[in-house]
Amino acid sequence: MSEFLPCPFCGKKADVSNRQDESLWSHDIVTWYSVGCRECDYSMESCDYLDGVVSRWNSRVAVAKEIVHLTAKCVDLEQRLAAAEAEVAKWKREAILWSTARCVCITSQVDEAGAKEVC
Repeated sequence: MSEFLPCPFCGKKADVSNRQDESLWSHDIVTWYSVGCRECDYSMESCDYLDGVVSRWNSRVAVAKEIVHLTAKCVDLEQRLAAAEAEVAKWKREAILWSTARCVCITSQVDEAGAKEVC
């Protein structure tokens, strides 16, 4: 049996299985091989060639590692964006508080018409 790498997404051992079924092309009974991960519920299947499906499974590792890396980077950027948005919201609240605090009306001079308010 061919060597196959663990699941590129979760790192668990991949399983190999086979089944007998009709070929879609020749309608003969052929062996279908499948390599997959039960944890991630993902598999690859091929007719008659175990080495072919294992080779395809193993070639996914490089692509999957890049996907995992980019996914982690996206999560980090989303967290940083959320933190930045929270900071902006905090500064907006501060700006509103300062603008209302500075606009407290004070009574200045009193003339014949009454009190004159200045904001």
